[in-house]
Amino acid sequence: MAEVDFDAFEKQVSEIQRDMVSARSRAVYETSYGHFIAWVVRFKPHLIPLTCSENSATYRASL
Repeated sequence: MAEVDFDAFEKQVSEIQRDMVSARSRAVYETSYGHFIAWVVRFKPHLIPLTCSENSATYRASL
């Protein structure tokens, strides 16, 4: 069986755990992003690229 460097393995696992975002935090970030995008669409539509706004209009028309 191959030798395993458990210290390096434990360090790698700790780094991965530290980089993970909880589901609750992710939901908060996504909600904030959604609110920001809605605000930009409503109050600063000139900042949205034309292709994005065309797709948005097509989507809204399909509702």
